[in-house]
Amino acid sequence: MLSKPIMLALLLLSAASPALSQAIRGSLVGTVTDSSGAAVPGATVDLTETQTGGARNVVTNHAGAYVVSNLSAGVYQVAVSHAGFRKVIRVG
Repeated sequence: MLSKPIMLALLLLSAASPALSQAIRGSLVGTVTDSSGAAVPGATVDLTETQTGGARNVVTNHAGAYVVSNLSAGVYQVAVSHAGFRKVIRVG
């Protein structure tokens, strides 16, 4: 039979294992509107991770909303564009 200190060590190691496999992920959720506050459906939202250059893009829905899921932790540049509007770029 295992001694108490060894059993305690095994218990602590088994409890810590799930935490080691977790990754830090997040989502970006937003709504694109014009200067009057009206939704802009069909706008392209481009995200670029500033250190790696990894890029993702989505298109806003009928309500101007968008969701970009499963993003790695980092600093992103967000660029929004649509025909008839000037392109807007934000970093942070």
